[in-house]
Amino acid sequence: MNKNTKLLIKDTLIALAIVLLYSPGLLNLRPWDESIVRASFSVIGLIVLSYCFIKVNILDMKEPERISASEIKQIPDARNALKALGENHIFEEQLQDADRQLMQVEQLKRRISVILNPKFPPGTLSRQKFDGTVDSSVNAIVRNCASLIDRVQLFDEGEYKKIKRLIESGDYKKDNIPDDVQEEKYRLYENNFKAVIGIVGLNERILMKLEAFSAEISGMNDISDGNDKILDEIQNLIEETKYYE
Repeated sequence: MNKNTKLLIKDTLIALAIVLLYSPGLLNLRPWDESIVRASFSVIGLIVLSYCFIKVNILDMKEPERISASEIKQIPDARNALKALGENHIFEEQLQDADRQLMQVEQLKRRISVILNPKFPPGTLSRQKFDGTVDSSVNAIVRNCASLIDRVQLFDEGEYKKIKRLIESGDYKKDNIPDDVQEEKYRLYENNFKAVIGIVGLNERILMKLEAFSAEISGMNDISDGNDKILDEIQNLIEETKYYE
C-alpha cells in the first residue's frame, strides 16, 4: 500500500467520522446543542478531527530531513536516525533488522562485560584486548547502520520501480533515452539495493561471532586459543565494514 492510498483511506475515515458525528439522523452533534454534554462532545470532536486532518495531510506528508552518516556516532544516534526515516516499503525489513541489531549489540556488550568483570578485572591486558574487540564490533555495527541509512535516503523507490519495470519488460528500448544510460541506472539501483542487504548480513555475522565469544568466555578463566580465533574472526568481519562506507 503506497503513501497516496494510505492518505486516501485516512481522509475517508475522517470524513466518515464527520458524517457519523454531525449528520442529522445520526448523532447530529451541534456546538449550540441545548445539552451541555452533547455540545461539549461536539466541540471536542471538531478539535480532534481537525487535528487528525492537519496531522494526516500536512505533518505526516512532510519530507523527513536528511540525516548525514557523519552525525551518527553512537547506538542512540543510529536508532533515532532509523526512526526518522519513516516508512520505507522496499527496505522495511532491513530497517527493522538494523534496529534490532543495534539493540542486540548493546545487550551483548553489557552481557560480555558482566561475564568478564569477575574473570578479568578492568585494566588488565586481557580485559583491554576483549573490551577493544567488543567496542570495535559495536562501532562497526553503528557505522554499518549509518551507511545503510545514507543509502536508503538516496534510494528513490518510485524511480527504482519504474526503471525495474522498463528493464524487465524490455520497454526501455522503445523510448528516446539511450539504452545504455537506463541499463547503467538500473545497475546502480540494484547495487545499492544489494549493498543494503549486505550491510544487514554483515552485522548479523558480527553479532553471531560476539554471541559465540560470549558463550565461550562464560566457562573460561583465562585466554585460550579458541578465544583468539573468535577475536580474529570478529576483526576480519569488522574489516569488511570499509566496503560499505
